Amino acid sequence: MEKLTYTELAGLGARYNLADGHARQSPAPSQIELIDHLPAIYRLALTQPQAEIEERFRSIFFRKQGQTYKLSPPPHLLYSASVAIHVAARLLAEKSFTVGLVTRPSTTFPT
Repeated sequence: MEKLTYTELAGLGARYNLADGHARQSPAPSQIELIDHLPAIYRLALTQPQAEIEERFRSIFFRKQGQTYKLSPPPHLLYSASVAIHVAARLLAEKSFTVGLVTRPSTTFPT
């Protein structure tokens, strides 16, 4: 059986590559503005403790949604959806819940 990586690589030049699960689209103007500011954001992040940055993010995130939060401990930030799924599954398993995850069989998609 061919590995998914090889299937993804074979489809890189194709007009439609169904083996690649990553979205490919041009950034919106608001995203381009953010991309242009990344060096300054990175330099600022080097000067502040991560806990302060995360707290500021949570505050701005909830405020932009018209919400406030008073959770203790505060919401935990994770860098990817797959890590979040893993954390949730571990928590449920620790609470003696049966956990299962159904995913699409991406290795069977043609390029």
